[in-house]
Amino acid sequence: VAESDVYEVQMFTFALIRNSVFSFGSAVLLMLIIGSVISRKMSRDLKNTAELAMNIDLGNETNIEKSKVREIQTIQQSLETLQIRLKLKQSSRKRLLDELVHQTRTPLTILKTHLEGFEDGILEMNRDEIKTCEAQIDSITAIISNMSAMIDAEKNLDAVEIEDIEINQLLKLIIGCLLYT
Repeated sequence: VAESDVYEVQMFTFALIRNSVFSFGSAVLLMLIIGSVISRKMSRDLKNTAELAMNIDLGNETNIEKSKVREIQTIQQSLETLQIRLKLKQSSRKRLLDELVHQTRTPLTILKTHLEGFEDGILEMNRDEIKTCEAQIDSITAIISNMSAMIDAEKNLDAVEIEDIEINQLLKLIIGCLLYT
């Protein structure tokens, strides 16, 4: 083997290794740049989404730039839908509360005027007047019971009760019902 052949092989090997290292380094650098750009974009989108969630929690209005990442868009749309539902629920609660307050004021006003009438001697405390006052007290009691029932109904919606069941017995019961119908 000639010395020039060995030199050419060494030069070829050196060039091959040098080009491979350069190509590998260029690929790693390109991956780091692309990864950094994508990471910043996703990080910004996730920060915006977190800001949206925080503002919904605080009851503040917010406009954020929509993400171009489909999964983040889905989360943002879900949060916006949740915000709309919360607003509807809050306005419904306010309307209901206003109605209950109004319904409570009427019997209280009647009771107050009757008591003032008794005190001023305009009304006599007879059986009919006492029944009127009792009816107003019953009205107030019913309104408070309705409020209490509504509060309890909302609590029950949040609670999930898990029960152990015997699956074999349940299946036998279902099959038995199917066979006899």
